[in-house]
Amino acid sequence: VEGEGVGGEVCAKLGRGRGRSDLRFSRWVWFSGKLLGASGELGLWDKASNPKTAMGSGAARSELERSELPAWTARADRLLLGASRGLGLAGATTPSNVLSERARLIDAYPELRPRWVYQAVRTSPLREHCDALLRLLDQVGASPLGDLYRARAEELALELALVDAMATSRFASLARRRYAYMGPSREVERLAREWAGQVPEASEGPRWESDGPGPCSLLGQLRAAIGRARVPFRVRVSGELSSLAATGDGVVYVAPGRWLTAGEARRTVQHEVMGHVMPRVRARAIGLGLLEAGTARGADDQEGVALLWEERAGELDAGRRHALGLRHEAVNAMDSGASFGDVVRWLVEERGEGVREAVLLGERVFRGSDGDGGGLGRERVYLESFVRVRAWLEGHPDDEVILGSGQVALEDVAVLGPLVGERATEQHYVTIGTAPRGTTG
Repeated sequence: VEGEGVGGEVCAKLGRGRGRSDLRFSRWVWFSGKLLGASGELGLWDKASNPKTAMGSGAARSELERSELPAWTARADRLLLGASRGLGLAGATTPSNVLSERARLIDAYPELRPRWVYQAVRTSPLREHCDALLRLLDQVGASPLGDLYRARAEELALELALVDAMATSRFASLARRRYAYMGPSREVERLAREWAGQVPEASEGPRWESDGPGPCSLLGQLRAAIGRARVPFRVRVSGELSSLAATGDGVVYVAPGRWLTAGEARRTVQHEVMGHVMPRVRARAIGLGLLEAGTARGADDQEGVALLWEERAGELDAGRRHALGLRHEAVNAMDSGASFGDVVRWLVEERGEGVREAVLLGERVFRGSDGDGGGLGRERVYLESFVRVRAWLEGHPDDEVILGSGQVALEDVAVLGPLVGERATEQHYVTIGTAPRGTTG
């Protein structure tokens, strides 16, 4: 089946009969001025716009000329990237013994007292980068672009403080500062209750192990999508993940041993590739370090963009909505004083989740904690950002060009749009709009 696309003919015959020769979605996507996938299939990248195969003069033309930017941005980018590349908050706050503790906690249910151990992270060099950047910004004076750099440096400083406070009483209050509500909380809470209460449909057809061989597994589908996109990303298996997959700097990680339908794997591919991989590739090619390092809360709103891609692909089904709603409610319970054990027992006894699934969800919510105090609670941003991003793009569809060019918060589009919009349009993902005449979708 080499050469078949995501899902492939094998998945069509063994699964639900939904063979696909590529990722699919319901609208039209343009890359480098060329419509790809006129039958509704999603082409990810063409050779001419691939920064890996277009190094040399093509890559130089795709990057912002430094003459178009304030002189100080060159040093600011170096400092910002030096700090951000050294810190992956979700990874840093994952216990080093998460695998052994996961197995022990599942066996110990309902007695749940985690003994998580966190690996020390040397944060001082990263903090020096943040401090140097803030000093530089003080010297150059206030400006709209400078304010974006400052906000991200201050956010990184807060994240470094979180890493230093792991498993202490300070961690929960710092985490709530980092992931405080920014959007319509009442609407988000209503949606969380609604989605958590939905009953997932019984999955029919076969399941494939997430890291199994063949084109239908999550590992196989991700490798196929990354290969077709021809972007400089690897796909690796990591047993430390609580999520199905996660995207880092040049790599997408896949959790082993999870049994998924082909559709669940397709949905995860949409989320990781379109929501996380492609914006990282575009950010690096455009050449503004702020896009690559992300603006403040840019990583949060990118989760909303990724969920929007799932919705467009028709993969945001009842099971996915149920899981997202439960995660949000679990964070709320934690913020109300519930311990890891309380949350896991609530998921099993009141929500009907399996013990293994409940422990995995609890791991995500309580990252960085000792299990008694509050954890990172990053799961709150998914629904909030989804509501924010979807509502904004309904009225401002052209802004998706900027949101898709890196980790960009909605509030920062107005500043970055005039600066990078033309480059994003010329070289990368341009817009979602109406199909040309004579085509059908």
